[in-house]
Amino acid sequence: MAQYAQVPFLLPGMHTALQDSVKWNSEWEKLTNQFKHVSPAQFVQSSALQLALESDGMDTSMLQYQGFLGSLVALELALAPDTVRYLSGGLQSKWTEADPAVREKHILIGLSNACSIAKNLHDARIYCGRDFQLSRLRANGEIVLEWLTSLVMPANGRKYSDLLDAPNYIPDPVWDAYAEQQKQSGASDSEKLALGTILVLRSKLIFHVVQYTLKSFMGEDLPTYNVPKFSKKRNPQSTVLQKSDIEAFTKMMLGKSGAKAYAKENKAAWQDRQKDRKEHCTFVGCMKANTGTEKYPRCKKCWENMKREVVYCSTQCQVADWKSNHKQVCGKPLSFDSVSKPKLTHARTPEEMAPIHATEADAPLTVPSTPTTVWRSYI
Repeated sequence: MAQYAQVPFLLPGMHTALQDSVKWNSEWEKLTNQFKHVSPAQFVQSSALQLALESDGMDTSMLQYQGFLGSLVALELALAPDTVRYLSGGLQSKWTEADPAVREKHILIGLSNACSIAKNLHDARIYCGRDFQLSRLRANGEIVLEWLTSLVMPANGRKYSDLLDAPNYIPDPVWDAYAEQQKQSGASDSEKLALGTILVLRSKLIFHVVQYTLKSFMGEDLPTYNVPKFSKKRNPQSTVLQKSDIEAFTKMMLGKSGAKAYAKENKAAWQDRQKDRKEHCTFVGCMKANTGTEKYPRCKKCWENMKREVVYCSTQCQVADWKSNHKQVCGKPLSFDSVSKPKLTHARTPEEMAPIHATEADAPLTVPSTPTTVWRSYI
């Protein structure tokens, strides 16, 4: 536990991933090697402890987890056309026959770009261990291809249509064994949420790495993603720890001068990530970005009862979201079970939006031909 507490202060800076990807990756490999003996149970218990301390009863983290589930499903749906195109177009032989140095170049592009999408994806690399060892990936071209084929050939007898109920996860014997063990142990909601979040972010990060790696290898444009702006209103007291507590802990870990430099660097990086982000409509059939020219009203009951910020661009979207999803959770405390089904988050075209169906389940499920996904659950 004590070793795990050091992790936030040891992580390479997300903002350095694209500035100097070689150095950034080297720092990551050194860190994951240092923590290779930390078990899934230790990671989960440490994360669960932090979740249990949240003063809003994990409300924000649970809603975020549901968003993670939906955005992973949406990512897998969006990647499916490329996957079929690659696998039917001879990508396997091109990739495996490429010089290891060529594979390394594109894998490094994939790693640095995927980890630059959002802070939670970047930090999730700590759970990937040997998955992203560059020497291993460059030497064995089959690894990336196995990750790719898992998109269209799910494990455990799942059908592709099962994505509507739960995403496909990248298998891992150690994490999978721990997940099965947790199912039998009567785990608390904080433990379930901790493990669920780790597994979702791990798979999401790996799929994004595959996406960027192969796009780069095939000479195609790299995708870009819109990340919602963090709202300070959403959860005024997201943790029982006060700012002074965090500052004191940082000084204890890094010393006075180290803590000052750490705070300055992280504040600058956070401000840089936030500058181009916008608020988005909550309804997943819309996800319209607020350009700042209008005010998005929030759900009154959620705000007054739970200090939960749920905003909509229009009454039409609020009504549609109420019928499809929001009614079950409006103004109510959440449990892990209540957020364990994905809320799909792929943005639809204007044609797909009109008309808005009576329920989200009635709406046609289509895969965007271009990456139009808005990831509402990234930070």
